[in-house]
Amino acid sequence: MEHVPDDKKAMLVFYRILKRNGWAVLLVPLTDEERTYEDFSIDTDAGRTKAFGQYDHVRKYGKDYIDRLKYAGFNLVSAKLDELATVAEIENLRLCEDQKLSDLTNTEIFCCVKGV
Repeated sequence: MEHVPDDKKAMLVFYRILKRNGWAVLLVPLTDEERTYEDFSIDTDAGRTKAFGQYDHVRKYGKDYIDRLKYAGFNLVSAKLDELATVAEIENLRLCEDQKLSDLTNTEIFCCVKGV
């Protein structure tokens, strides 16, 4: 979603195409900031890398990512990564390439569920 210019529209499409009680895991890098940072006037690779951490990102998600998912209609079920996979599985899936494993095991994963 951090690559998609209109993420809210994309989330609404995910919600629309899921069956009732269907689910999706929409993983994004999250910051500790309260609000998502977007600035669409930043349109160069160098500018995006500096602002968002990667040349093809258009935003840095904050804690309001949850609100964006709820806006699309999703009910959220959360779990810590280490509740879903063992350390070996996390390493096998390369979920810890850029972060310390101890940081990742505290990462919260949101399962987006389409309600009735």
